[in-house]
Parts: sequence; structure tokens; C-alpha cells
Amino acid sequence: LSDHEPMATTDCKTGSSGDEGVLINTKIIHFQRHGQGYHNLLGEISREFGRTFDINDQNPSINPFVRPEIQDSPLTQIGRTEATSRQAQVSLLKPQVVIVSPLHRAIQTALISFDH
Repeated sequence: LSDHEPMATTDCKTGSSGDEGVLINTKIIHFQRHGQGYHNLLGEISREFGRTFDINDQNPSINPFVRPEIQDSPLTQIGRTEATSRQAQVSLLKPQVVIVSPLHRAIQTALISFDH
């Protein structure tokens, strides 16, 4: 999850000829990274034990990250805590729409951080 402020623009009037007085409707876009997933934990544990792997190798016995259960891994307890810790910050955003990756960890992060 990111500590960065959302990128924002404000409503303004155009200055080009013929368009004076036309209001441009703009939107605030807030990007949020998912909390820790089991794939992140797998990587941390593997590195702690000195295991290295070729992340581009499609063989699951060499690269565990290509296994389906790792590719779409859910949040760990740490990931849930990270998402929960964003609730106060996210509540100030008042979004019109939330667009989320279809990955399990991204959906969980959005549901927890937006508290729905």
C-alpha cells in the first residue's frame, strides 16, 4: 500500500479560443497497491533460506510464482492489517467508482480498505 498522496487536478476554464467559459470536468485518481499476499511471503521466505529462482521460467518446480495458487494468492494477515490501516485515509477520498484488478489480493485490499 502506498503512502503517497493521490494525484489530483482541479476544475478549470479553458483558455483556448472559442472555448472561454467552458468548464472542464476532471477526476481525482487514487492508486493503491494491494497488501501483502502469500506470493510476497513466499518470496521473502525463499530469500531468507537463500533460494533463488528465475522469475521468467515457466517451470513451477524452478519458479513457484507461476503456480496458479500463487499467481492469484490472497492476502496474508499482514496484508489484511495493511489494508485496514488505510481505512481512515481512504474514507476521505469519497470515490464515485472503485476499479480493482480481478486478482484476489487486490479485491480483498479494496473491500477491506474501503470497508464494504
